[in-house]
Amino acid sequence: ALLGQQETNLSDGSQQRVTQLLKTAEPGGLYGAAGDLSDALPYRDRPGGLRAIAQVHDRYILAEQPDGLCLIEQHIAHERVLYERLNDRWQLVPLTTPVVLEGLNEKQLEQFERLGLAPEEFGPNRWAIRQAPEPLRDRDDLPDALLELSLGGNLDTAQVAIACRTAIRNGTPLDLATLQTLLDDWQRTRNPRTCPHGRPICLTLSESSLARFFRRSWVVGKSHGI
Repeated sequence: ALLGQQETNLSDGSQQRVTQLLKTAEPGGLYGAAGDLSDALPYRDRPGGLRAIAQVHDRYILAEQPDGLCLIEQHIAHERVLYERLNDRWQLVPLTTPVVLEGLNEKQLEQFERLGLAPEEFGPNRWAIRQAPEPLRDRDDLPDALLELSLGGNLDTAQVAIACRTAIRNGTPLDLATLQTLLDDWQRTRNPRTCPHGRPICLTLSESSLARFFRRSWVVGKSHGI
């Protein structure tokens, strides 16, 4: 409530400064999602160039880079990592105990066949699934995950769904070492700009944007700050 009150009481000038900073950080006002901007990312040619500083609200990674700061959403950064791993290595593994699903329609059965999951009849209106994509094998929600995969789409659609389901959830506390590992893995992906659904992963605040926002150039010679 206090934060909301503070936002409400911002002067028009302060609101304009915040808006301008965000516009500077988000090219074209579209979060940098338009076009192929991957090569423009400050860390693109320097894997490992981001240093995790903190986790914000158990949702975002605050990271330092040579030219400013980055704010990365942990769930979709991890989703990007997992999706590309699935692209590179799609593997079905046998289940110790088959998953029995009921009430599947013809389209769902055909979808399982397309994904190589080969449902077997297991009684009236029941089918047994004896293998699953490797990331889903030991999950408690495996039946729900399989039903989600049966709803249609191609292999890529299935890989996106699995990556989203198995990625670190927002709201999960992570220590600095885990944050750094996630940053390093994400920086090595082929398309770090967006998650598989197209959402932007990283908000970049360049040093020049920060300098303009804090008006450092206005006080040269008047302050010991640099």
